[in-house]
Amino acid sequence: MKSATFVYTELSTHAARKAREFYGELFGWQYQDVPGPHQYALVQSGGQVIGGIAGGQKNNQWLPYVGVADIKTATAKAKELGATAEVECRKFGDMGTASVLVDPTGARFALWQAGG
Repeated sequence: MKSATFVYTELSTHAARKAREFYGELFGWQYQDVPGPHQYALVQSGGQVIGGIAGGQKNNQWLPYVGVADIKTATAKAKELGATAEVECRKFGDMGTASVLVDPTGARFALWQAGG
């Protein structure tokens, strides 16, 4: 996993509209709403998707995603090193698979293996 890098970040918030306005003004971010039962928008910067904003959440927090080549192996290794899994490997259609972990210090992060 020596080539693992941050590939996506997601903001969960109870105030999605306010967050979108703030970051849009601050960084010039653009948003693309994702159809579905949950309030979610992809964040774009310079024409690239860099993250997402999930509205209707209780807590306000950022969750960084680290890209890995083999999510099952990386998730198992993280757990072996003392992490706990909040979400085991979960597939998101053809886009990819994610797991959400808490490291031994209590910090949350996610692993991501792109689909295809």
